[in-house]
Amino acid sequence: MVNLHNVGTFNAKPNLELMIKTLKRDWAIVYDMRSGKNNSSFGWDKHKQLVVA
Repeated sequence: MVNLHNVGTFNAKPNLELMIKTLKRDWAIVYDMRSGKNNSSFGWDKHKQLVVA
């Protein structure tokens, strides 16, 4: 039988919220580098499949 004495003591929501916040921040940085006004020719080479600067 499963021991349920710790049911409800683990809350993953704060950890998930932090991970989502970090992902949004990192994605915003990449997006700004890729399509920003001052991107200094930073972009993606479709033929070589790599980032160019």
